Amino acid sequence: MLKPYQSAGGLGIVDLENASQQSDSFVSDHSRFYVQRRIPGESIGVTFLGSEFGSTLLGATSAHIPDLKPTRKDYIYRGSFGPIPISTGLIQDLQCFARLVHNESGILGLWQADFLMHNGELTLLEINPRWTASMDILDLCLELRLVEKHYASISANLTHVEFERISTLACMRAKVQSKAMLHKVIAYACIPFTVSQSQSDGWWMNRWKGDLNSVRNRIQFADIPFAGTKIGSANPILTVMTTSNSINIADVLRM
Repeated sequence: MLKPYQSAGGLGIVDLENASQQSDSFVSDHSRFYVQRRIPGESIGVTFLGSEFGSTLLGATSAHIPDLKPTRKDYIYRGSFGPIPISTGLIQDLQCFARLVHNESGILGLWQADFLMHNGELTLLEINPRWTASMDILDLCLELRLVEKHYASISANLTHVEFERISTLACMRAKVQSKAMLHKVIAYACIPFTVSQSQSDGWWMNRWKGDLNSVRNRIQFADIPFAGTKIGSANPILTVMTTSNSINIADVLRM
């Protein structure tokens, strides 16, 4: 695969379908890309907190792969769900990884690493030293108050005792299935359309309130487009938040 140096959300990735495409001339024509090898696995995002005392994992989510694929862009970000449980062995590996990243970078505050998990092993994809799209899932379901922890870390107001408490609790929680699981799904357009007033109003009436209890067995919406917005084929429409693992995009569009 060819992946752009400047891109986000899986946009712009090109599959190399045969060896002839990997010639020097082909690669030179795509100098803004770098080559990645595609390997199997479940894509997971692990959230970490860095402090002056080290880094620790806080929790993990899995990338959402819907049954319905309204676009050929196989690598675009479609959403996440979680928190997902992690085995004791992987937790130990992730804590070692967190220490390595901290020792090499001295990173403070929230950061995330994306991995592929296959046959119980992790392969690192990338590190994002920032707030990521799946952190709000962990924040709500685990009541982590991530912004507060981030601020305490970067302003050196997080004590060693508090950091160790956060780390111990996070590792304990990561081993078990969470009682609350949240799905965050990006709805993409199958065909071009213009958002109607009734659609925009319907989504707004069911807008995401950031409250886990209010969305249990329901769906709510974020990033809602105004009436009259033109949505192109395979472009994102809005974000769907739900505790259900089954979302009918057609029903979303009719609201």
